[in-house]
Amino acid sequence: MNRTWWRNPDELDTSQRSFIELPVEGRYALTGPPGSGKTNLLLLRMQYFAGVGHRNVLFITFTRRLAMFVQSGLASGMILPSQVQTYQSWASQHIGEYEDMQPRPQNAPFDEIREQI
Repeated sequence: MNRTWWRNPDELDTSQRSFIELPVEGRYALTGPPGSGKTNLLLLRMQYFAGVGHRNVLFITFTRRLAMFVQSGLASGMILPSQVQTYQSWASQHIGEYEDMQPRPQNAPFDEIREQI
């Protein structure tokens, strides 16, 4: 039995498997209505990247709730929870690393961080 909300690659149809196995290089668009499985396919694509040796992949969301939901689907161990971040936490960390600032707490308003640059 699948212990998480996401599907395994063997449960996908041909077009979904084709998306996951697209070449690592390149840009691709994945579109669909809410609940159609886009997040699931992106996580499986990340797992595919890790499987072919590209482990430096980051999944960015706009909300903490979605980041927590995505982390709840990480069953394979190939994708680490730290590879799923909100845009604000990623940007805060980036500003801290590249502007000689200390990263701000996750609950700090992003506008406050930008004002310090």
